[in-house]
Amino acid sequence: SYSVAGDIYLDFNEDEKAVRQYVSALETLADLEVGDGDLDYLLLKAKLALLSGSEGESKDLFGIFQKKTMDAPRLLMDQSAYELRITGKMFLIREDFATAKAYLEGGVDLTMDRPDSLERAAVLSELGECLFHLEQHNDAAICLEEAVKIRKAKLGHCELLLDSQISLGNMYKNLSMNPERLAVSKEIMFLTEKIYRGDEAKAASALFGVAEAYEVLGQNEEAISMFQECQELLKRALPKDHIDVAKVMQRLAKIYELMGNFDRAYENNAKALDIAKANFESEDPQLGEMYHRLGITCMKMQEYDK
Repeated sequence: SYSVAGDIYLDFNEDEKAVRQYVSALETLADLEVGDGDLDYLLLKAKLALLSGSEGESKDLFGIFQKKTMDAPRLLMDQSAYELRITGKMFLIREDFATAKAYLEGGVDLTMDRPDSLERAAVLSELGECLFHLEQHNDAAICLEEAVKIRKAKLGHCELLLDSQISLGNMYKNLSMNPERLAVSKEIMFLTEKIYRGDEAKAASALFGVAEAYEVLGQNEEAISMFQECQELLKRALPKDHIDVAKVMQRLAKIYELMGNFDRAYENNAKALDIAKANFESEDPQLGEMYHRLGITCMKMQEYDK
C-alpha cells in the first residue's frame, strides 16, 4: 500500500511525498525481515535512488529488477507489468526516453497472453507517448489505438477512455492522419457530452476539435457550423469578452477568407480584435497579430483606407 501510494504521488509529480511512502514501504519490509534480493525491496531501492539523483545506481538496481521480473514465473503478469510501467514512467518523466522504452516494452511483453488486460492498455498508452518523443510516430499511434480499443471494451464511457481518445487524436494531428483525426474528434465530442453533461466549456472544447478536423479536410461548411456552435457555447459559459471567443472568431474569419466571403471574414476579425483589446496591453504581440490579420482581410477586400 505504501509503494502504490508512492506511485500515485509520482503521477502528480510530488516526488517528496513519494519518497516518504517508499521509505515507509522499506521499513515495513524490514519489519517483515524481507531480504535485499526480494523484488519489492529491489524496486523500492531503485526508485529511491532515482529520486535522490543517483541515476547510475538506480539504473543498476532497475536492471537487476527487470531481469528477475522477466525470468520469474508469470503468475502475476499484470502486477509485474505494472511495476515495469511505473519504472518506465519514472524515466519518461525525466526524458530518458530510450530507457523508458525498454521498461515499457517489457511491460507489454508480460501482458501478451492477456490482450484485453487494463494493465496492458496502461502500458501501451505510456509506450505510445514514449515512442512519440522518440519520433517513432506510426508505432506510437498503433500503441494508442490498441490502448483505446481495450479501454473502450472494458470500461465504457469514462474519463480514462476520454483521455486516451484525446491522446490518440493529438497523435493523428501530428501525423496529418486527418480522416482518422476527424473520427476520433467526433468520439471525443460524444464522450464529453456523456461524461460532462451540462458543462458547456468542455463541450465547446470538444466541438472546437471537430471543427478543426473538418477545416483541415477542407470541409468548410461543416467547419463553420461547428465553430459557430462552439462560439455560442463559449458565449454562455464564459464572459463575452473572453479571449477564447475571439480565437473561434479568428478561425471563422480564416475559413470565410478561403471561401471568398471577405465581408464575413472582416466582421469576425473585427469582433475578435475588439475582444483582444479588452484582454491585452497595447504593446502585446498578440494584439499586433490581430491588427495584421484584419489588415490583410481589408487588402483582399480592396479597402485600402481601412
